[in-house]
Amino acid sequence: MSSSVPGAVAGLREALLAAAGTDSELATLLHAYLAPVPEPDLLGLEPEALASLARTHLAARSRRTKGEHLVEVLTPGPAGAIVLVVSEDQPFLVDTVILELTRQEWSLRRLFHPQPQVTRDAEGQLLTLGSGPTESWIAVEAYPPLGKAAADLTDALAAGLHIALDTVTATYTDWQPMLARCREAIAELWAGGRNRPEVAAAVDLLDWLAAEHFVFLGYARYEAVAGGLAPVAGTGLGPVPTAVPRVAIAVFMSSPD
Repeated sequence: MSSSVPGAVAGLREALLAAAGTDSELATLLHAYLAPVPEPDLLGLEPEALASLARTHLAARSRRTKGEHLVEVLTPGPAGAIVLVVSEDQPFLVDTVILELTRQEWSLRRLFHPQPQVTRDAEGQLLTLGSGPTESWIAVEAYPPLGKAAADLTDALAAGLHIALDTVTATYTDWQPMLARCREAIAELWAGGRNRPEVAAAVDLLDWLAAEHFVFLGYARYEAVAGGLAPVAGTGLGPVPTAVPRVAIAVFMSSPD
């Protein structure tokens, strides 16, 4: 297979990076912007427009405390919006942003996912770009639902993105503990009824879920009380205590009789 780059693309990456000029911080971010972009997808990118987007992203990132998601929705023109996200690096962020845009009926035009290394002080103020822990920065160019003005919908979009990203963080933070609770549930079920067909079926399902075929969004342990079931205090993991729709594994504890 030939490794040559078509003439229309050759040199475009260098031209895009050169738009940073002498601004070393902007150049570092542009490198991060373009690192995951394959050569054919560089076509259609304008150096000055990309540099302007990255410069705006830099202006939005200056202070972020641990665990915080910075979300900004801008409307620089009459037709669409730019969504900027700065977050700790973790799985599912890009998918979550796309899903929330889709849920609110926005149309995605272009997405960048730079993952720069960032050093911040104890208050979250950015000190250096290009060294330190990796962060996830997301920039999206999007169009609003047909017949609606982007400026009228930015608050709702930003609020929805905050909720969605907070849910991802809660899910990711408690991911391994939820898997551990699932495995404990399997052991508990086996100990209480290894020879019962319904127990075997439940264990098979939980085994399959725990083998990374499923993303747990929540866990809670429940106990039998008069009139039904109640969660055991202190057992909730993931976004269980919130109003976010969730899937939970519940281990039902009943009295010996």
